[in-house]
Amino acid sequence: RAVSMLVKEEVEKEPVPIETIEEDMQLFIEDTKLDPISVAELHKLLAACKEEENSNAIYRVAKMYLSGTGVHVNVEKGVHLLRQASDVGHTEAQYTLGLRLLTQGSSKSVEAAYNFQLASAQGHVGALYWLAFIYERGTGVERNFHKAIELYLEAANKNFPEAQYRLALVTMKKEKPEDLALTWEEPLVLLQKAADGGHAYARFQVGMAYLLGEGVPADPVEAEKHLKQAAESGCGPAMYNLAEMYWKGMGVHTNRPEARRLYAEARKQGIKKPGVC
Repeated sequence: RAVSMLVKEEVEKEPVPIETIEEDMQLFIEDTKLDPISVAELHKLLAACKEEENSNAIYRVAKMYLSGTGVHVNVEKGVHLLRQASDVGHTEAQYTLGLRLLTQGSSKSVEAAYNFQLASAQGHVGALYWLAFIYERGTGVERNFHKAIELYLEAANKNFPEAQYRLALVTMKKEKPEDLALTWEEPLVLLQKAADGGHAYARFQVGMAYLLGEGVPADPVEAEKHLKQAAESGCGPAMYNLAEMYWKGMGVHTNRPEARRLYAEARKQGIKKPGVC
């Protein structure tokens, strides 16, 4: 089924009673001996929840139930409240609910896609990306790679790093369907944009391009710079390849103590270098 044809699944319709939220807040206050300022803030939020269709207040309480802030953790109530806020058009509630449902397996993917669709219609770029992800995987909805690419491209054009990275990989892995008329920027351009947006693995790919001279002239200084930034962001492959540069002196000064440290960090992520200890 196409997402545009999806309808909201029948779920519990009765809202969480305000009295229940109030009781849960009071129990949390008593159990944690919350300071007066925080108590006053909770009471203010509770008053906002009593306003008709105050979706932002309901969303904030939902997040509290999910995180255990202001009330004790109760995922069921948190998700229920996210649905309430989603039903009255709260974009972040729709997006957050979609993410929450997506972690619960393919049985919840239809409802996740429905909420991502609602949020993306209101301009939420992250929802665009995850809707594309669902189309690409075909989890709970009919797989439609063409539609996924369209949505990835839309999100990439709005500077969403993960979408830029995914489109770059589609080109690099030659996954683009021959009958797809859409075009986008060269992989290295997309990877650089994603890296500038904080995507560590895109930064790693840029570093490797400079190291291997793929799409750009080989430049070990640039390679070291990008791989180092990616490694500092926790990218295991960047740690390993930077270690290789330092161990073998690949366009940089040999630095085996630093190479050993990086190999050790990479091993923690399951990336092993035989013969180096």
